[in-house]
Amino acid sequence: LHDALPIWVDALVAVEQFFPDKNNGFNCDTGFGRGSVNCYGVYCSKNNRALQCTTRSARKRGSGSQRVNLPRGYVMTGGGVYNHYRSWNKKAQFEQSVPSGNSWVVDMGSGSGDFTAYVTGCKGISCKTVSAGKADYSVATCPKGYLVTGCGVNNAYRHWNARSAFEYIRPESNRCVCNMGFGAGQQYCYARCCK
Repeated sequence: LHDALPIWVDALVAVEQFFPDKNNGFNCDTGFGRGSVNCYGVYCSKNNRALQCTTRSARKRGSGSQRVNLPRGYVMTGGGVYNHYRSWNKKAQFEQSVPSGNSWVVDMGSGSGDFTAYVTGCKGISCKTVSAGKADYSVATCPKGYLVTGCGVNNAYRHWNARSAFEYIRPESNRCVCNMGFGAGQQYCYARCCK
């Protein structure tokens, strides 16, 4: 196999984007070409009133991860990624989109990548992050009294083959469900939980 097009899969499984957009929505797309995707957004209110929230982003070109921070007074509720690199090779490999403290951290591309990391947060809430141990399939469940507001995943298998493929990350009831790799992948699953 060479770097350009592995036999195990094709460009229709590539991660293009999943991020909170500035129009109070969640934007998703997979597959370079005609992919197929289910998109999930979590929307919250407090005492039947809209929360005061903001979304911030930062673009990264090159190797390494990108952290996005919120302004003072905002508590992180979720985040995501937009992959600007749209060619099917290891530079398009999904590595992570995860909560970290009160920030969101993203990495795309085995080696160099080109992506934008997003974080969203609100005022007047308290949140915590719950994670599940390394596994092929895992679930991170919010504790009693908290509601899931965002999901993250770290692809711990960082080789360009079927076991590094992105399968899914989604909110389900009050938890986040993650699965990476066609076959036995390895990932850490995260739930951002708020009240």
